[in-house]
Amino acid sequence: GSVACRACPANSLSAKGSVTISNCWCAAGFAYDSGAGTCSPCSAGTYKAAAGSVACSRCLGGSVGAGNGTGCECLAGHGVYPSCVCWPGTYLDAGACVDCPADTDSSSGGQSISDCFSPLLTNVAASSNGASESAAYSQSGFPASAAIDGVLTGSWL
Repeated sequence: GSVACRACPANSLSAKGSVTISNCWCAAGFAYDSGAGTCSPCSAGTYKAAAGSVACSRCLGGSVGAGNGTGCECLAGHGVYPSCVCWPGTYLDAGACVDCPADTDSSSGGQSISDCFSPLLTNVAASSNGASESAAYSQSGFPASAAIDGVLTGSWL
């Protein structure tokens, strides 16, 4: 006799001609939850682009899951995926945008904690007659220290 076809569980599918439930794979946007024994949606900030047995992957920093968990997109103002950038005041750490340490800031696109800086000091570079001069200025405009050709010439804070 012939065998009656049975549907795969919710949010899963199989190839034509499959004969057992083990041939069912979680659909794109879903991953197998062994505790529940079902295919569950990818959690916020994760995605799975194709059907299969793989877990959902984490979206890159500055992005969120989109398309019902089948892809990622940059947050508003963060560029075009996968080239998302972190907001000012944050930096990229292990694929996620995290806040700079207390009393520090960053410009848009911070790629590491070294991109966080103290907003009280801003580096200013100038060049005259070929010699490189730089000074750090406090918010009041007075030099914090000055260096000419790498030699510290004073500290006024």
